[in-house]
Amino acid sequence: MKHKGYAGFIDIKALEDEPKQTVKALHEPITDIITFNKVQELFRIKSSNKQKPKSFNKKLFLRGFLKCSKCGKNLTGSASTSKTGQKHYYYHCNSANKCGERHRAELVNKKFDQFLRKFQIKPEIKKLFIEILRTQFSELEIERFSQIKMIENDIQKIKNDQDTLLDKLISGIINDIIYEKKNTKYVNKINELTIELSNLEDYENDLSDYIEFSVELMSNMNKMIDFSDEVTLPKFMSSIFNDKLEFYNQDYRTPKLNPSIDLIFLIISDL
Repeated sequence: MKHKGYAGFIDIKALEDEPKQTVKALHEPITDIITFNKVQELFRIKSSNKQKPKSFNKKLFLRGFLKCSKCGKNLTGSASTSKTGQKHYYYHCNSANKCGERHRAELVNKKFDQFLRKFQIKPEIKKLFIEILRTQFSELEIERFSQIKMIENDIQKIKNDQDTLLDKLISGIINDIIYEKKNTKYVNKINELTIELSNLEDYENDLSDYIEFSVELMSNMNKMIDFSDEVTLPKFMSSIFNDKLEFYNQDYRTPKLNPSIDLIFLIISDL
């Protein structure tokens, strides 16, 4: 679905031998072209990633992230009510699989908290790791500035080509149709480069602000569960683990970590 908006440009449909054109409108734009294009891209991503929200229960927050140690299929979770009316929560395999796998949710959740605590980083190592990341960030800055300069040069070159194209139109070397067709390509390319340039400039502030925060978060991953919901928890779990977790004999079998997390803690271990 194409979301409507107004950024000072309008599309003119192709008519007979005239191609489709994007031209500057007479009315003042509601927003600038950079913001307009960013919003359109966000709408596109959001509409392509629409999923039906899953039911979320804090007492069964690992539902969907555990697999049966017997059949390998996903464990589900549910509550059973005792004679006194008290609810007890369990993770269990689907009854149709006839595995009989069943674990108390309270124990499974507690062991998961203990597992995440293993990732905690000592204060002196944390400080050193932050300094390493900042040094690496400084090196990346050189490349970023180089990219910014390159894009600025590309934009200026296209603007020069636009001026040359206009001179050809005025001189009668080309007609209106050819001018509009080529100029539309120039306008679209400048818009793309301008968005790319804006993203590179935003990157500087984002990365600088979040280095220390990210290391602190990695050192206290067990606390993430307290703030997780049906949206953030899947992202958190997929960023840490490369496979479903398996609970066996009152504890977790060694899980497969996301390669990037594995590498980070390997480096920290060496430090």
